[in-house]
This record gives sequence, C-alpha cells and structure tokens, in this order.
Amino acid sequence: MARTPLPVQDVVLAGLVASYVTGDATNDHEFQNDRGDLILHVINGGGSACVVDIISPFTRAGLALDDAGGSVANGTDEFFGPFDPAVFNNSTGLVDVDIDQDASVTLAIIRLPSF
Repeated sequence: MARTPLPVQDVVLAGLVASYVTGDATNDHEFQNDRGDLILHVINGGGSACVVDIISPFTRAGLALDDAGGSVANGTDEFFGPFDPAVFNNSTGLVDVDIDQDASVTLAIIRLPSF
C-alpha cells in the first residue's frame, strides 16, 4: 500500500495552528522535502513509547547512512529535523517515516520560515 502523506505546513508571522495526521503504523508515512527546512512533530498520547524512524536511503563510500529518529515516550512529544535532501530524500523526492505503533500517535510536518 501507499504511504500516508504528511502535508507540509508553513509557519508564518501571524502564527500556525498545525493540523496533525493520525499515525499509520501499517502503511507508515512520507513527506515532500524540497528545501530541507522541515521539522517533524510527533505527539504520542498512547500508553507506550513510539519508535520513529526517518529513513536514509543512501550510502557514502560504501557505508549505509544511519536513519534518524528515536523513541517518543508515552504522553510526550518530540521534534525531529531538519532533513538534508541529500541524505533523506528518496528517488522521488520524498522522505519516508516509519513508526512502530499508532495508538494515539499524531504527526505534523512544519516548514521553518526563511528570511
């Protein structure tokens, strides 16, 4: 199945009330990463930790680059990023995000303002 997309939301001077996508541990997620100025916000309202894995599909000098991410404890939230396109974008320009459970987990992609 196709991954669940995470829409990019821009922070503006007037503020941003972010919209969150319900976690999908079956299909996982993806987002467009044109400029490498995005932050992934994961809120875990569930009863156990959620492991977030931001996939790096590349190798350098024959060595696989490590994925990013970490564990989001239950009842907490974490911010991840930004994501260098040269490290995290797959062949279609998307970043793949895997989560190991989705009970009460929500995610949002937030673009930082540029000046």
